[in-house]
Amino acid sequence: MFNVKHTWNKERIYSDLIKTGRDQMMQSVELVDKERKPKLILQFVKYCSDAIESSLLQEGVKREMLRDKVTGILSAMQHGLLDARKMFPSLLPLLEVNDWLGEEFMIKISDIPSWMFLSWDKQLFAWLPSKIQPWITPLVIRLCKDYPSVLVYGYNVSKESWNKNVNPKTHKEIERLLRSSDLQEKFLGALQHVGLPSVLAETFLAYAKRTGDFEKAYDLLKNTIFSDGCEARGILYREFTRKWKAKFTQTFENEMPTMSSISQLALDMKNETKRAPQKILLKDLSSWLSEYRRLGLSESIELPGQYGSGMKPMPEYHIYIESFEHEALILGSLRRPVKIGIVGSNAKSYKYLMKFGEDLRQDERIESLFEAANSTLDANPETRKRGMRIKTYKVFPLSPRHGLIEWMEGVVTMQDFLDLSEEDKAKVASASGKYSRLHKGPGDYIPGYSNLTEDDVESSYDEALRMCIPKNTMKRRFERLSSSPEGLYRLRLSFIRSHATMSIVHWILGIGDRHTSNNMVSVLTGESVGIDFGYAFDVSVEFLPVPEVVPIRLTPQIAEVTEPIGILGIMKSSMVHTLNAIKEDNDVFLAVLDVFVKEPSIDWIELAKHAGDGNLHARAKESWFPLKKVKIAQDKLMNGLNPAHATLEALKNKGNFEAIKNHVLGSDSQRGRLKEHGLSTEEQVTCLIEQSTDKNLLGRMWVGWYPFL
Repeated sequence: MFNVKHTWNKERIYSDLIKTGRDQMMQSVELVDKERKPKLILQFVKYCSDAIESSLLQEGVKREMLRDKVTGILSAMQHGLLDARKMFPSLLPLLEVNDWLGEEFMIKISDIPSWMFLSWDKQLFAWLPSKIQPWITPLVIRLCKDYPSVLVYGYNVSKESWNKNVNPKTHKEIERLLRSSDLQEKFLGALQHVGLPSVLAETFLAYAKRTGDFEKAYDLLKNTIFSDGCEARGILYREFTRKWKAKFTQTFENEMPTMSSISQLALDMKNETKRAPQKILLKDLSSWLSEYRRLGLSESIELPGQYGSGMKPMPEYHIYIESFEHEALILGSLRRPVKIGIVGSNAKSYKYLMKFGEDLRQDERIESLFEAANSTLDANPETRKRGMRIKTYKVFPLSPRHGLIEWMEGVVTMQDFLDLSEEDKAKVASASGKYSRLHKGPGDYIPGYSNLTEDDVESSYDEALRMCIPKNTMKRRFERLSSSPEGLYRLRLSFIRSHATMSIVHWILGIGDRHTSNNMVSVLTGESVGIDFGYAFDVSVEFLPVPEVVPIRLTPQIAEVTEPIGILGIMKSSMVHTLNAIKEDNDVFLAVLDVFVKEPSIDWIELAKHAGDGNLHARAKESWFPLKKVKIAQDKLMNGLNPAHATLEALKNKGNFEAIKNHVLGSDSQRGRLKEHGLSTEEQVTCLIEQSTDKNLLGRMWVGWYPFL
């Protein structure tokens, strides 16, 4: 009895103290002058947020403080505070578990200008099919009325996942508002043809194989590729139709389509794609885009991506699409994306990459998380004074199957940045051959954790390193780009700090596949830039046949750039500052992560099938796969998760786990001695660097990752 009474007293005393503090802060908010009020409101919100987390807080007081948090953030938004707008997504999960806040939330947001929510349109669309739908619908409708040219992009992607979970009247009204511009509709329709017809066909065939919905796949093929009534198609589409329409008709109409016949068609499309030229004219893909001229039209199309400044949009000063450049470039990578140029109303050319066959929502969301991280880094004194940010670019998903990516000028792959001679390339090839001798194929890597000792792997890795190009090749490239010692210092410092910042955020999000073509470098500023985020949230550890046990790229070429001080100098301190800043202000970052749970991309749904126990529909109700991935990111920020244990969490369903575990933790390492949770920021970064530079782990990476470069 004594213990129960003592616990009750503690809760009451704690709650009374918190409530007294709340009352005092509320009085201060009322008394302070108008200029300082918004920031004081946010301090009050922070006080409420911290108090809510305590298990000692009594339920009645907790409800009051939940209300204070919601109304406080929205009040600060009314006062125009940017920091409050960044916190808006954190309210959506609160509403889901505290629906009694809904009415007050809805009333409060009605007084806030709609443009303040523009940054979060994708989050609002993702949350629309949830139980908070009644409270956010008026805001979504308002945004669609005020900014249809912006909202249409998110809507076109999200609507396929809504099914019947969105009120039909709401869906119909959104559709009406966003389909008001005939010119915008034609523009978006024409963009569907900025890709090789064989790549589009392969994309729709992949959809048929994935879903088994042959009817919808055939409808997509007919409406996009084979539609005789579509005047926007270029000559490549007309020629493709003449050559292949009969074969597709036979497969989908005259015969009963099977997985075998679909697979054969997909193989035919791959072979067709291989024969495509590199340079073509835009009119060969889309005659509508090629002939488009703004002059004389009654309406205009805005250049995408002009609404992210955090200020009230002024469309009269925006850049509009004047025309499209005549030439297009087909890149040689797997999906054969097409690079196009748009001429703006300011007479400048803007380059974009049109990519088919991928759900670019993940890349767009990752970029949104980078933007959230940048806002945090800008607000933190330590990171702000060092100019630490992540270089970002715009991604515009146009459907779950295709989208536009902003082209970055002056940015090249790390492989190209090294500027290797033919002799150097031969050395890299020799090193690759030497490195591969321990693992003859992907199937040898997992057994190798038992069969190959630490000495075997490190010896092989050192030998590959000796045969490869000099470790200072990248450093010397920076020297050649510099016109003075001061210039070299600036370039190297820019690279080190940007790579450290990017690496920490990549680690939080579990971004893998950081080979030398996905790690890029700006030849203008020296910044390190990441692209292609298909393997995020430790997917490259859990699902690739050769698990990526090295969490970030700190390979010899990068390490040499940091000399003579080394990785433990500016690189490490920059990583510590970055992680500290995001930990201290993680609300927005974690709130943005919720969109992965509410609207999983196609890739995540597929991975959930592989990771699941066969009963996907039962587990999908709880969004188990995205929740599991997001929880690991939360653990890194909130619970001091040891990086090695984050890797092991993703590996636990792999065969030969105990042997893998021994190598990941290391035989005599700090990451192995430290506990699983509760690490300080300094300890987390120390373990992360140690694991990423461990020769025993670098020697067990896939050869195509080039761990010796």
